[in-house]
Amino acid sequence: MARTNDETEARRIARARRAKMQAARVQRDERIDDGVAKAVLSAKEVERAKIELSQAETVFAAAIAEHEQRLGRIVAAFKGEKLDANSIAELLELTPREVRRLGKLADKPTHHPDDAAAPKPPPTEEQNGHGDA
Repeated sequence: MARTNDETEARRIARARRAKMQAARVQRDERIDDGVAKAVLSAKEVERAKIELSQAETVFAAAIAEHEQRLGRIVAAFKGEKLDANSIAELLELTPREVRRLGKLADKPTHHPDDAAAPKPPPTEEQNGHGDA
């Protein structure tokens, strides 16, 4: 049975529509893949930022502790000079309560955190074996 021109034209139009729909699907899939890749990258950046913040907090806490130890030694030295807590507080612009707390710190050993005591960052996806490699 021979095809008519109308049938041939209808088939050509249908093939063109299928090709256009296939191209649209490919573009849509590429956009989805790009979005997923960007989301994964953003999540990794957020995780890195959290780790950096945690490390900065650790360093900051160690610096505060070290400065409090130094103040504690200063308070102890002033007490050795027979100054009372109120006089020391006035000299250092602290409250008497802070002076007493710092005086107690002078008796404690100084703690110097090292890298071994710092919190460890969580393993990366590559280390877990879940990487894209």
